[in-house]
Amino acid sequence: MIYEDVYLDNHRYLHTLRSKEISSKKENIIFIHGFIGSNTNFIGLCPYLMKKYNLFITNTIEMALSSRSQVKFTSTRQCTDYFIDAIEKWRQTLKISSFYLCEHSLGGYFAGGYSVKYPKDIKKVILLSPT
Repeated sequence: MIYEDVYLDNHRYLHTLRSKEISSKKENIIFIHGFIGSNTNFIGLCPYLMKKYNLFITNTIEMALSSRSQVKFTSTRQCTDYFIDAIEKWRQTLKISSFYLCEHSLGGYFAGGYSVKYPKDIKKVILLSPT
């Protein structure tokens, strides 16, 4: 596993833990943590899952070691779209297709919204104690 900052634009990035070598023979799993969490929430699963899957564990934008932009929202929809669209831009940057989306807590809110807005490449959504 390696850590890297995946840039969405010149200023915003998502701190990411991912499989060191990505294999086209393995399926992909994306993990999204909950409020006051980080990608380390899932680190205990890595030794078991990385044998069969390519793992991508992001720190949600504005949380943990990802960028903080002090963005101001004028509506709930604008706030939700900001987080969901950041996940999609991150996925596109890493060129991840055909994946399982696994979340925990507040990440479930984002995963639900993401799966409605960007369902194309999702194989399955796995909800772990969703909000």
